[in-house]
Amino acid sequence: MQKKGKFIVLEGLDGSGTTTQLKNIESYFQRNNINHLLTYEPTSDKIGALIRKILRKNWTTNEKSLQLLFCADRSHHLETCIIPAINEGKYVVCDRYIYSTIAFGSINCDIKWLEALNKYFLKPDLTLYFNTSVKTCLERINKRDNQKEFFEEEDKLIKVKKTYDILSKNDQNTVIIDGEESIETVFDTILKEINKI
Repeated sequence: MQKKGKFIVLEGLDGSGTTTQLKNIESYFQRNNINHLLTYEPTSDKIGALIRKILRKNWTTNEKSLQLLFCADRSHHLETCIIPAINEGKYVVCDRYIYSTIAFGSINCDIKWLEALNKYFLKPDLTLYFNTSVKTCLERINKRDNQKEFFEEEDKLIKVKKTYDILSKNDQNTVIIDGEESIETVFDTILKEINKI
């Protein structure tokens, strides 16, 4: 009988280092012939593409509609991608998941409503929260060439971080990682936590 895989999620503010570490995890899995799938939210599917248009201010809708789109994207993502890969025995690593919806959504939506929307989605085996200051995140964002997204503004990120901090402390499957450390140190911590599961 094939061993069931694991579901690992990377969470944190824009600029916290999740995307960089996702690439490091991929390299490690490839070197060690570990069966895996790397993915992200919002996805690149039709719903995810619409979300990205909103985040880049190329299309507008109200805040509740945006959060419902995130959940629709997640539901499809789980059904067509994440759950089948876990059942095939893969380590699935996702850049952003439920915490992101609640933390970023908390800017304009009620947290209880957001939690209710996400209540029945699959829970990760491990969530790694990159605890990185707003100042550091903005410095990293400003070094990029691409257009700033809707949430990449200081006042919004301060509120988002407060919600992230609360969520990460209330979940026993979440490990808080110091995102201010070097890329190498952060990755060493990630590997230790992945190896535990």
